[in-house]
Amino acid sequence: METDLTTRPEPAATDAHLRFASLYARYRPAVLRLATLTLGDTDEAQDVVQSVFATLWEQRDRIDRIVSLDAYLYRMTKNTLFNHLKHRAIVRRYEQEPTETPLSDPASTADLMAFIKQAIDEMPPQRRRVFCMSRFEDLSYEEISDQLHISIRTVQYHVSAALAQLRKTISESKLMW
Repeated sequence: METDLTTRPEPAATDAHLRFASLYARYRPAVLRLATLTLGDTDEAQDVVQSVFATLWEQRDRIDRIVSLDAYLYRMTKNTLFNHLKHRAIVRRYEQEPTETPLSDPASTADLMAFIKQAIDEMPPQRRRVFCMSRFEDLSYEEISDQLHISIRTVQYHVSAALAQLRKTISESKLMW
């Protein structure tokens, strides 16, 4: 059956949209006022209003079971505001952190690379060979397995053990911090 774009929507869908539009018109000003007073920014408050009503729309089949829609929307708005303020605090904290990391200094990067090279050189020969083939020659585990005549599982073991050894060596040194 072909769909005609000019057909009218189902009556139930229209009723749901009309009821929701009525709720939106009735409660939007109060939700916006609370959000604006809490956030102090109209644009952010509009985002909160959008989020609250989008969630309400997603839960529209449960609206009839809500005893007090006023209290429900108030609590929903407060929870959304709380989450928004938490997110805002996280964003601000990361914006204020210095952008320079220990690795942004070329000398530090060179020191770390030298340290890693030394740690790799201290690995058992087979582990070092497998790790270098995997990480520096970009060979797949299967290709390494074929070249060294060992199982893929052994390749996985050597790479995993090498990475664990590197992590342990780096964490034990105070080079990163």
